Amino acid sequence: MTPYSKSTEQAIESKKLGHGGISYIASLLGCSRETICQRLKEIDSLPENEFCSARVRSVGGGRDTYEEKHDGIDVAFFDVLKDNIAVYPMNENALWTINS
Repeated sequence: MTPYSKSTEQAIESKKLGHGGISYIASLLGCSRETICQRLKEIDSLPENEFCSARVRSVGGGRDTYEEKHDGIDVAFFDVLKDNIAVYPMNENALWTINS
């Protein structure tokens, strides 16, 4: 058994569906659009819960990028390729290499 009333569950499902969700749920379940709209207003007016925030990680969390860990990796990469780079004949901005 869920802790919500049926009309609250209907409002939650209509919100998941996005545009047209209220009409779809109301016609599918034979309930009032007004009741769903009232429940959506109640849901939107609930206070923000710090445990249910949209952000999963804290700011600055996660792995550093490869470029942050290895300073100058681009320079070292092009230094290895400098003797094996050719210009693509159809586009001067595109480069070719024979290294795999």
